[in-house]
Amino acid sequence: MYAAGMVAKVQMRAAGLTPFVGPIRAQFQFLMPIPKYRKNEIVGRLIAGDIVWHFVKPDTSNLIKFYEDAFNGIVFGDDCQIADLSGWKQYDVIPETIVTVGEL
Repeated sequence: MYAAGMVAKVQMRAAGLTPFVGPIRAQFQFLMPIPKYRKNEIVGRLIAGDIVWHFVKPDTSNLIKFYEDAFNGIVFGDDCQIADLSGWKQYDVIPETIVTVGEL
């Protein structure tokens, strides 16, 4: 099982939640690490309040697919239940992935 799936499984159990069974909305926000050679430029823009989009590999769709597969049977029965999907990548000083899933 993917590490992301294990984390989701623990969090779902701790909250007393079961997998969604109907149509769902999923939002994926990927806060990507800043490359060392662009650190001063990007951090300066972030401090100024800009969103600095990450538009190089990995592809957003590939990142989303990783989580869809990892969450199958844990957060939702199957990723075909996702009827409303959005996702984006941007640079941040604290890299992380934020996934929000809810019923429609």
